[in-house]
Amino acid sequence: MLTISCDSMSCLYRGDESELGIWISQSANIAVYVLMLVFAVEFTYYLHARLRVRSAVWLYFNEAAAAIGLVLLGVTQFTGFFYFYDIHNNYLRGPGFLCFYGILVIIYGHCLYKIHQRRDRIIKEDRCCLAAVFGVLIISGILQLAFTSFASINIGATIGTMILYLWHFFKVQDLESDRDLRFALTEQKRTIKALEESQSQERRTREKLDKYKGIFKKQQDDHQKTLEVLDRSEAKAKETQKALEEAQYKERKTKHALNEEQDSHKKTIEALDRSESRQKETQQALDEARSQLEDLNAGESGKESL
Repeated sequence: MLTISCDSMSCLYRGDESELGIWISQSANIAVYVLMLVFAVEFTYYLHARLRVRSAVWLYFNEAAAAIGLVLLGVTQFTGFFYFYDIHNNYLRGPGFLCFYGILVIIYGHCLYKIHQRRDRIIKEDRCCLAAVFGVLIISGILQLAFTSFASINIGATIGTMILYLWHFFKVQDLESDRDLRFALTEQKRTIKALEESQSQERRTREKLDKYKGIFKKQQDDHQKTLEVLDRSEAKAKETQKALEEAQYKERKTKHALNEEQDSHKKTIEALDRSESRQKETQQALDEARSQLEDLNAGESGKESL
């Protein structure tokens, strides 16, 4: 609407040779060119957000093209490249007026190419809306080239903006009418998700319980095996204790037998000692008897001699 207003002011004051008419017509005309470039860049940003494009390279490309257009627009004020005014303040096209439209064609063509790349992310209704916008822009551009005094591009840009606005407005209304349904669906999805999480948690709990049961059973088996080993060890210990007691009993019997044998040996030695003592006494008695006998024999010999 601002573009149409500026274009209307420019057309209204064309041919007015007063200082105010010249200033208003030329300023409004410059504003129209600037706003057309701004609209093209803003439309690029709209598509960038609508199509959810990650890379911003194509934004920079369109911004650079618009910047070139602004630079050439500044040069036009001194050279009349895009347009110029005659001495009667009438608008006339310059030798490079097609360059400006070429810049717009490049920007919108790039937007159309990006829409074609991302067509899988656009529903059928949105495609019809965007096709209407581009159709209006193309028709207005053709009319603008054919009729100099007819500002069809500005009108086309306004119509395209209104199409997008009305489309989003009614789309939002539809979304508002479906809000309760979407809320119910959201709640249902949350309930289903909660149930799935509960089932998942229950499965994990069961798996942990089974795992703990397996571990507990294994521990029981290990404990049972340990008890069996302890029982066998205790039985072996009892057998060993019994064998040790038997060995101790045999050892005591052997010691007792040895003691008895030692006592018997001592008695035998004592008897031998007594027998030897008796033999010595007997030998001594025999020696004494022999001595007495010799003495008697010697006395008898003396008597016989006498």
